[in-house]
Amino acid sequence: MKILDDWQLWMRAQGLSERTIDERLATMRHLLVYSATTPLGLAPEHIQAYLAREMMPATRATYHAS
Repeated sequence: MKILDDWQLWMRAQGLSERTIDERLATMRHLLVYSATTPLGLAPEHIQAYLAREMMPATRATYHAS
């Protein structure tokens, strides 16, 4: 997806590690699949539902950072 490719380039320009970039992209792709939407169709409700799932606090914090 072009928008994710653009975000990846922006993260590289920030100097983020490849591991961080890969993990953030994987999180976003999972969120989009979970929400059955596209990046431009993503709404606050999608993010809230995704983060409301049962998960470890550290995982939730990582997702918030993404």
